Amino acid sequence: MLASPLSGKGDLGIEVLYLHRGVQLALRGELDVATAPVLRERLSDLVTQGWIDISLDLAALQFIDSTGLSLFIMTQKRVEQIGGSLVVLHPTKAAQILLDTTGLTARLMGAGRADELIQIEGGQPAP
Repeated sequence: MLASPLSGKGDLGIEVLYLHRGVQLALRGELDVATAPVLRERLSDLVTQGWIDISLDLAALQFIDSTGLSLFIMTQKRVEQIGGSLVVLHPTKAAQILLDTTGLTARLMGAGRADELIQIEGGQPAP
């Protein structure tokens, strides 16, 4: 298990935890139209490198808007086309309300291979 240093632009921090069979990104701060390009680029790089089982830990994400949700769905579709999965873990209360309101809870938080791999390997990002 390897963790990359925290990187971020503006109000979004991204910590990447590399596991044997997947990758977990711990997001903190705000994910919106201004910060989504940073996450989009990071996710794209990971998928290009072959990391197709991805979990997104939202426990420290203070804000997310429709741009962030759209990025999650686009990335999920991309990795599913090549046999991977993307799941959301530990949403804050506000993020959970947004997922419920938009009808995306089951799609993004449903059991997926990435979630199973995280549980098997016991991966948790460092605080």
